[in-house]
Amino acid sequence: MKLVYWEIGAWMAGEERPPCEVIRSLGITYSSSQANPIADNWFFYDVDNLPESLPDYIEIK
Repeated sequence: MKLVYWEIGAWMAGEERPPCEVIRSLGITYSSSQANPIADNWFFYDVDNLPESLPDYIEIK
């Protein structure tokens, strides 16, 4: 399973921390991450410890 972190959505929600820091603060663990600047998002792979709800700018794929 992977997560997609949409940076424009995070910015619109007032989030200013780097994506990796936000993911860690939610208690989510992952094996690797990859920035995708052309689409303004990040991918987080092999995620675990997902909370019951996620911010709107983080999508499960």
